[in-house]
This record gives sequence, structure tokens and C-alpha cells, in this order.
Amino acid sequence: MAIESPKLPLNHPDRPVDTQIAIEPDFKALADAAEASGRSGEEVAVALLEVAIARIETRFTNLDTDEVVHKATERIAAVSDHGDPSDTGRE
Repeated sequence: MAIESPKLPLNHPDRPVDTQIAIEPDFKALADAAEASGRSGEEVAVALLEVAIARIETRFTNLDTDEVVHKATERIAAVSDHGDPSDTGRE
């Protein structure tokens, strides 16, 4: 896996898009490999989202990763139950 270095300076408004473009091929390959192993597309998408949420939260807190994943799983389950993708369980 070789991800291209950023093309834009750190505070450039398009830097997040640059990052998305850089990681998308490997992200897609990971999702495809997970589906090829027998997992459903929905299962893979939810797992990737849970891992992403856990990564974000552990970058900004000192919480244990297992605890963060558990909380993310609960939030995603709540969203699934209520059908509102904008509801993240945060006030």
C-alpha cells in the first residue's frame, strides 16, 4: 500500500478532499477484500464506519479503543434502528 503524499498545505480548505482521493483506492480494496471473504456489503460498510469513528475518538481522547468501538457500535445501532443517518447520538 502506497499512499501519495499530500499535494496541498495543511490548512488548505481542499486538503480533506485531497486526503480522500489519496486513500480511496486502498479503502475500496480493503472493502472489496472483506466482501470477498464472505461478509455482506452492509456488514463491511458498518465495520469500516465503526473503525473510523473509533480512530477519530481515540485521536482526541484517552479512551481505550475497545470502549470507543463499543460506543460507536451502539451509535450505529441507534441510527439503524431509527433510520436517521444524521443522528449520531451526540447532543
